[in-house]
Parts: sequence; C-alpha cells; structure tokens
Amino acid sequence: QRPAFTQLRSQEQLGYVVFVLARDDASVRSLHVLIQSTDFSCEHLEARVHHFIQGFHKTLQDLTQIEFQEAVEALAALKLEKPKTAREEARRIWREIEDGTLEFGRHEAEAGALKTL
Repeated sequence: QRPAFTQLRSQEQLGYVVFVLARDDASVRSLHVLIQSTDFSCEHLEARVHHFIQGFHKTLQDLTQIEFQEAVEALAALKLEKPKTAREEARRIWREIEDGTLEFGRHEAEAGALKTL
C-alpha cells in the first residue's frame, strides 16, 4: 500500500483519498485501488494506476535476492502478529466463514509457506 500511496497520492497528487487493498475473494486474489479526485477524469486515473502497476512490476523484478528475502520475512512476521483486539480477531474468523474457506489457521499456514521461498 505504501508505494501506491506515495506515488499516486504524494507524488502525482491524483486525489485526496488513495486507498489500495489486496483481497482474496473466494480464493481469487484481487487488487482494489480507490482514488477520490475532483481534478482528474476516471480515464486519467485508470491510466495512472496502470502505469504505477507496470512500474511496480519492474521494481519487483529488480529486487536483489537479499531484498526479496527481507520482504518475505517481514510479510511472514506480519502474518504471525496476534490480533490486537477482539474485533480484529472476530473479523479474521468471520472473513473465513463468509468466504466459505474455513481456514482458521490461514495466517500461520501462509507464514510457513513464505518461509519456504
């Protein structure tokens, strides 16, 4: 989220609200980008998002093995963080129920899978 926010909100100043969310919906991974702007057309915003994604793809390709491993370790640590509130834990559980996946140990399994990369 930070690279998108930095590029689209801070540098390009496309809108006051810039929000990026990666989701799993019924086992389909998706990226949602929301930009609220009164200064630019939808077409312009869409073009800038596509440009950002292409540039970020190159950034990922250019990562060194060490940088990649550091990012993987940081993501694994993030997935293993315990919920800070009962609400956060309930949200995780209900997401599994609503999606019908019932993988209540998802975060631990994903962290384990990341460590194999």
